[in-house]
Amino acid sequence: METYEQILEQMQKLSEGERKQKMEEMTKICRDYCGKCPSYEGTGETRLLFCGTGKSEIIKRERGCLCSECPVQEMMHMRWIFYCTRGSAKEQLAKE
Repeated sequence: METYEQILEQMQKLSEGERKQKMEEMTKICRDYCGKCPSYEGTGETRLLFCGTGKSEIIKRERGCLCSECPVQEMMHMRWIFYCTRGSAKEQLAKE
């Protein structure tokens, strides 16, 4: 099975347009999970895909996390949670 690190390396080899398209696809999937997350709901945040784009400037409290249930997390073989408050998968990887 591929690791997140291997998938990240493959993503970096894509053209800018291909990466953008992949991010758009993942954001559509993400909408069903982030939008219902206890840490996201009621904050006024509108941005999604924190696992790829980094933490929110708006979300400050961790009130629960649905990341482990998200198909994007599974698809990308990510292993972290609370991307909205702790940073993207890449950022959390760098902290290991």
